[in-house]
Parts: sequence; structure tokens; C-alpha cells
Amino acid sequence: GVKVVIGPLTSAEARAMLPYANEHDIMLLSPSSTAPSLALSDNLVRLCPNDVHQAEAMAALMLGQGVGTALTVHGREPYGEELNATFRERFAAKGGTLHDGVVFSTTQPDFPGTAERLVAACTADAGDPPAILFIGSDEHYIALLKALPQGSPPTKLRWYATDSLTTSETATRDPVAGALAAETRLTGLALSTEDDCFHIYAQLILQMVSKRIRQRPTPYVTATWDALWLAAEAYRVDPDAEFAALKNTLVAKAKNAFGALGFWEVDDYGDKVAARYGVFEVQPSGKNAYAWRTIGAYVAEPYEEPVLRFIPPERLPNPQRTTVTIPVLVPLSGCLLYTSDAADEEDSVDIGGRRIIK
Repeated sequence: GVKVVIGPLTSAEARAMLPYANEHDIMLLSPSSTAPSLALSDNLVRLCPNDVHQAEAMAALMLGQGVGTALTVHGREPYGEELNATFRERFAAKGGTLHDGVVFSTTQPDFPGTAERLVAACTADAGDPPAILFIGSDEHYIALLKALPQGSPPTKLRWYATDSLTTSETATRDPVAGALAAETRLTGLALSTEDDCFHIYAQLILQMVSKRIRQRPTPYVTATWDALWLAAEAYRVDPDAEFAALKNTLVAKAKNAFGALGFWEVDDYGDKVAARYGVFEVQPSGKNAYAWRTIGAYVAEPYEEPVLRFIPPERLPNPQRTTVTIPVLVPLSGCLLYTSDAADEEDSVDIGGRRIIK
């Protein structure tokens, strides 16, 4: 009796589930499946941009930072294979030069062997040294870095990452991976929730989830939230609708409704039309500590040319502790000062466990 499923997460899962969903009249609302080959007329709606957008954004990002030569490392699964192929096509079309890539198994990984092939790939070509684009999970990234010989050519090149790794705190907390990510200026794209004030809902949702799980969640949490509300909206119109009517309502809502990440606005294949990515870079955040810092954004709206913008270095937040003077305008009638040890009980009042001087 299930008509709507929120999920699956990956493109490999979606590819495996879709035949059953199509045959049994079940809608799949995926928050994070991005393989371009799944853009079909079927029972899959994806509330995130597919990887044609990410490939375009990554090519623009690397070329925008002066990187003209790239070497890709990707997993042998739909996400990695399709994003790798699309990136290489778009990067070359924009004038970039590509080295032979390195592929690793995601089911039976051999990262010492992958590291050996990567070292060979970095030294095989006598042309300009490439930047390395890693297309894989944080676990795969950490395993690969730990398998690389210290001081080998890949550890001295610039690295980039796709949305399956970018903003992962698992990678920055690992002492080996975090240090090498900062040294190689690991820069990546992640679904943007920070580009403008209209997405304040996304920030509130991420804060709620962060408090519950006690770490920074993936931005795809907001797409999952949107999937829940999209399903609820479709059922609200007619709780007892047959599948065909429910699907029509759901798709109509998905084409013109506002969620945590802005307008859902999916195309005829059920994929989100607009693409917004934050640009992040791993930087030191203290002694033996590293964190992802926002350094820019990429926005591709359906009716405009894509825009890549970087935050000027002087406007980036300083991760070091510092003192900031903030001017404050106070009324002529005086102000209330919060303190924890007011000396004169008569001139103060306790509110919420804090002593406030009158």
C-alpha cells in the first residue's frame, strides 16, 4: 500500500529500485541521487540538481582558480563513473587539459594499489602538473591518503573534491587526512544552503539536526526535509487519491512550490532545475585542527548564465581568536547590562538565572 518513498540516497540504489517502483506504482523522492542517466520519465523525483550541473560547476571552479590541467580519481559505481565522464567532457570543452584518470573499486577497494597507480599517473606526463579531482566518499578519501607514500608527488599537488566529500567533518577530524587536506588546499562543492537570505529555513533545519546528531550534517538533509513536505502536500490535496492522481499532484507541486532550498521547480524528468553550490576549502582552525571554510558560491538559474563568485580574502572569517569592537547605539534612558556577580542586590534583579543591573 505504500505509494511514496523518501529515498533512496545514492544513484546506485535508485537504479536498482526504480524498476520495482515503476512496476508497482511507487514514487521515489530522492534527496541526493544525482547521476545524469537517471533523468528519465519515470517514478523518480530528485530534489537536488543532477551532476551535469556539478560537472559544469567544478570545471568552472578549477579553471576560475587558474587550474588548467586535471587528473581525476573516481569510484567504479554510477555516481563516480558518470560524474567523472561528464566533468572530463566539460573541462575539456572549456579548454582544460586532462591526464589519464585513476579508478578504484568501491566494493573491493585496494587503496595501496590505487595509491601506487595515482603516483604513477602524476609522474607519467611531462606536461603541466595536474590538480587532482577526487570523486568518492570521505572514507575512500581518508583510506587513499593514508596509503600514499609520504612526500610522494600527489601529496604536493592541489586537490579538489565533489559533494560526496565536501564539508565532511570525518575527513577534517582525521589527523592524517585533515593535515594533508589543508596542505593541498582541498577545495570542493557542496549543495548550497548559505547563498542568500531566502534560505534561512535551511539554516534553521541544519541547526536543529546539528543539535540532535552533534555534528555538522550533510546539506542533503534539507532536500530530505523538502521531500517530506512535498509528499505531505500531495497527500493533503487528496489523502485517498489513486496513484495516477497522486503522482500528477506531486509532480505539479514539485514544479512550482517553495521549500527549504528555494523553489523545487523540477523539470519534465523530475530533476531540480536550478543548481546552487557552495565552494569550500579546508583550512587550519587551530593547533592540529582543520575545518571547511566557505570561500565562494556557484549559482546556475534556469534563465540566466551560471555565476561563479569568490569571497575576497579580506572578507573571509578569521578562524583565530581575536577581539572585535562593535559600536552600539543605546537609548538616552540608559541600558541593561548582563552580569553574573552584581554587588548591589537593590540595584539588580535576577531574570532567568542572570543578574541584571538596573
